[in-house]
Amino acid sequence: IRELFGTYESPSSPSVDTLVQSIKISLARVERESGKRIAELWVCGKPQLRNHLAVQTNRVVHSLDFSDYVELDAAVGVEDEDLLWLLGLLAAEREKSPRTPLVNFRRGPFEYKPLWRNFVAAFKEEALWVGLAVVFGLAWIGTVLYSDQARLAELENGIETQAQELFPGETLPEGQEVSILTDRIARIEEQLRGLGSLSSLSPLDSLKELSTLITPDIDIQVEAMNIGHSGVSFRGSVRDIPSIGRLNAVLESRQDRFCRVQVNSRGREPRTSRVNFQAEIEYCS
Repeated sequence: IRELFGTYESPSSPSVDTLVQSIKISLARVERESGKRIAELWVCGKPQLRNHLAVQTNRVVHSLDFSDYVELDAAVGVEDEDLLWLLGLLAAEREKSPRTPLVNFRRGPFEYKPLWRNFVAAFKEEALWVGLAVVFGLAWIGTVLYSDQARLAELENGIETQAQELFPGETLPEGQEVSILTDRIARIEEQLRGLGSLSSLSPLDSLKELSTLITPDIDIQVEAMNIGHSGVSFRGSVRDIPSIGRLNAVLESRQDRFCRVQVNSRGREPRTSRVNFQAEIEYCS
């Protein structure tokens, strides 16, 4: 259309005939697809060319007036029918008007970023620091393991040294020193049971503990005492009922030695104010 109406003066020009024929073909296709006849056309161009198009297409041809869209200055000296100048002026006029910027959803704050892509991007940005953290972490773990291994080796050497001192001339299986020592201590304690004593608390130790704990203010008189491998029992009398409570309290104060203490009253002595008692004490094994 630009070549048809913008530069050629003669309607009989071959180029004009070719373009008119193209317009006629387009009209026929549109009418066939829509099922309706297009009776009027609106074009831009000089009057003689519009008339030639009307004759060739057998349609009513109207002229588009661009003066409604572009205000031409009279000093410019451009005819309204010159399509090239009018379209150029229209484009320039549109460039002057402000435009609302479009939102690009592929960039900026609205950009779609999958989670894994964000993770990869963040890892690339912090790769140096992540690498340093991994190196320091591995170094710390290695140091801790080495320190623990050194302490374990020192402990094993100490156990082996003690075992050699306790069992000179004997070769103990590696890693079984503690279990062998425990078994031998158990056998020794079992042998001591026949003597009425354990290695943890002998009869003399029991008497020493009782003499230390029972002070003169309790005023105790012991009539009988039985010392066994697991505990001691004795009976006697005290001055009054509160003295029985004090005796029970002082015995229970040594829970590291006496795991179970029971002091029971057995009534008053005949013709006196003293109170009889029975005490049962179990050693801590």
